Order: sequence, then C-alpha cells, then structure tokens
Amino acid sequence: MIRWYTLVGTVPVATSPEDAEALFSDLDARRVAYPEVAEGVEVSTGFLVLDHQHGAGPPLLFETIVFWPTSSMDNEMERCGTWKEAEQMHGAMVERVRHALESLRTP
Repeated sequence: MIRWYTLVGTVPVATSPEDAEALFSDLDARRVAYPEVAEGVEVSTGFLVLDHQHGAGPPLLFETIVFWPTSSMDNEMERCGTWKEAEQMHGAMVERVRHALESLRTP
C-alpha cells in the first residue's frame, strides 16, 4: 500500500496523492540539506513524499544519498522517518564522506 505524505513545517503528515504532488515537484521545499563536501562530492538529504517502507513498519520518509562518481560510496543511501533523524543521518554521512576523503589524502 502506497502512503503519501506532506510536510507541515518539518513534520510529515499523511495526505492524498493529489495533495502530495505539489510538494513532490518542489525540491527546495523537500530538502533537508545538500552541501558540496568537496569538488564533485555531494551529500543530499530530502523528504521523499511517499513512504518507502511500503507499510511494513514505521514510515521511511527521508533519504540521504552520496553523489561521488569516482568512489565506491557513490549512491550510498540511508533512510529514516523524521526530520530530526534526517538531520542526524545527514551529519553522520557527511562525516563518513569527509573521513573517506581524508584517507585518500593520507599517504
């Protein structure tokens, strides 16, 4: 069963697909964080609009993904259920990426 959500502030609220559609097309409104960690290396965290747990447990509504085409970390992804968890997940992923970058610089 597909479950759709919108955001009221930073709180996900169940809604209809029609009401979720406007938010789905507005990337800026769904973005938690999107820094460029280094040249060509980005970590994106955003609100997914639809539950990626597919009804098999608590909703997974936020996703953090790494964009680093020259690394095995490219497309590494994690999901969670709340904005606060997403902020924490994002910070942890940025730290992992920075650590990986640093290990590449260390002889």
